[in-house]
Amino acid sequence: MGTSAKRGPDEVTTGPTIAHLPATGSDLPAGTRGPVRLSLQEQLDLAIRVEKVAAQIYAVLAQRFGDSPEEHAMFSRLEQEELQHALRIEMLGTVLARRPELQFEPVLDVRRMTQALRDGEDVALLVADPTRSMTVSQARRMAAALELKFSSVHAEQLTTVSEPSLHELFSVFVAQDKEHAALLSRSKK
Repeated sequence: MGTSAKRGPDEVTTGPTIAHLPATGSDLPAGTRGPVRLSLQEQLDLAIRVEKVAAQIYAVLAQRFGDSPEEHAMFSRLEQEELQHALRIEMLGTVLARRPELQFEPVLDVRRMTQALRDGEDVALLVADPTRSMTVSQARRMAAALELKFSSVHAEQLTTVSEPSLHELFSVFVAQDKEHAALLSRSKK
């Protein structure tokens, strides 16, 4: 996980870099209209990527504000919680893979999840940019706003998800996203 400094044909890793973030690639080609048909695993992979990009944001912020033990600990904790979210989705995907009736059903709102991923990637680019000056207050506000967006996306999934295990999982995520936003919104004294 590092900033690349070119030295001739070799590359040296020195700090955080956006290259370690997942790319949206061809999740939804520009101008796509109508329903997007993804397998259950592809839908869950998209949800996992949202959680992993959030974890990457917190990892970069923990490193960026590492001189403050309090901020470093908070951002590191949030990183670990986002990684746990990704793992929970992955584990649930393994269980749901045994359910053939779900394999090509629209389980998640792919468009909203893709937008959440793009929003997360935008924030990740901002926080990982070593030329961008950022105070801890600005970083907290940016991360809190993103958590509220993610909470909204997760809450919207509840209106479309009929699978009880996914419904329960996204209910937990909504509550945790709101807790994260509240934690980040508390001003540092």
